[in-house]
Amino acid sequence: MRYMIAVPFIYFSILSLVLYFRRGKRIDFSVIISTIFAISGLFSILVDAFGLRNSDTENYSISFLASFSYCALITVCLLPFVRYSNLTITTIRPLRKSALLKMFAVLSILWFLTMVYFSLDTFIIMLTSNMGEARIRVYAGDVESSLNNIPAVMRPIMILFNSIFKCSWVLIFLAFFSRFVQRLPVIYFWLYFLSSLSGPYNSVIGADRSAVAYWVLTALGVYHLFIPVINKKEKRSLVKGGVIIIFLLGVYLIMMTISRFSESGLFGGDDSATQGSLIYYFGISYINFCNFFDNYTPPFSDFGILFPFTTQFILGIKTGATLIQERMTLATGFECGTFYTFIGQIIMGAGKFVAIVFCFLYSFFSFIVLPSTTNRSGARIHDLYMYFMLVTVLYLGLFVYYYTSPYITFSVFFFYFLLRLSK
Repeated sequence: MRYMIAVPFIYFSILSLVLYFRRGKRIDFSVIISTIFAISGLFSILVDAFGLRNSDTENYSISFLASFSYCALITVCLLPFVRYSNLTITTIRPLRKSALLKMFAVLSILWFLTMVYFSLDTFIIMLTSNMGEARIRVYAGDVESSLNNIPAVMRPIMILFNSIFKCSWVLIFLAFFSRFVQRLPVIYFWLYFLSSLSGPYNSVIGADRSAVAYWVLTALGVYHLFIPVINKKEKRSLVKGGVIIIFLLGVYLIMMTISRFSESGLFGGDDSATQGSLIYYFGISYINFCNFFDNYTPPFSDFGILFPFTTQFILGIKTGATLIQERMTLATGFECGTFYTFIGQIIMGAGKFVAIVFCFLYSFFSFIVLPSTTNRSGARIHDLYMYFMLVTVLYLGLFVYYYTSPYITFSVFFFYFLLRLSK
């Protein structure tokens, strides 16, 4: 049924317009997320129109059940944010004491500068070399991790700090809270904000693009969350600085895309390779999700996809998205290292039933947690933090499930419990 390719574009476009007008022509996270999936739906149509499907899906016909499940499950996850819009968060309570915020701001910048000091040569080489070839060297293991250059005596503490500060959006969140809610001196904003650039920095070293894209998305998301407590003068300053940073990171993404595909023979050649790759990346998630939903059954449920920290550091089983993908590819013959939305990635690792249960439990838990964030007396820091942590599952979920890394998971929950205790 070829017309099934258009279903997400039509459905999420209508949903976005309904939510937008329901909000009084104001934009909240539910509108943003629905629009993201609508745009991806448009690119899915273009993938088919230009014949850009991969070899695994070129002969696959999308079923009604898979298409319905795609729209329905995303909607189930979105419902709590429709009911409890971030637009109702107009007041945020500061902490009674600022000592922890100040201490971790200093620790984060010391950690980041130490990492930069021991890896700057690698960073410059990767940034100035052919990025397509650089990525091949990374896959081949020819590029050393920044930790390898750190003296052995310092390595344990740096590994700990890597885990604590691994999630860039947490540092961006703390930067905004410190400045615009806690009203600490601007230096603390910059300490956290500069430390958050560890995500794009490590992305360059790894010849990767995902961490850069996630940094840009989460920076915009955090800004959107804190808009009610930022005055006009501060907004102008943030927009000016943000445009410069996003422009530079955008240039890197474009260069990386061109280097990777212009000579690869994929999607044509030269300019058409870049254009084809962009259409493919934005549009393939829906097609891959449906293919996995209809045709894929994992040989076993690897719950490391949902509980990476527990799996790796308590059960002692090394895990992470890439490792699970490699295991499942070897076991099933499916190409599992692909984009299939956060729900599709859970299907890949643990199966359809687990993915469906996850969506309903995630929605149920969000319905329970979110009301405390949107009460009239003002949002507490740990409630606001939890709101953003939950919304990022969807907001960053077009391609994969963001929280499959044991280190990112540790970082997110470490700061959640720290902020909850510090209230």
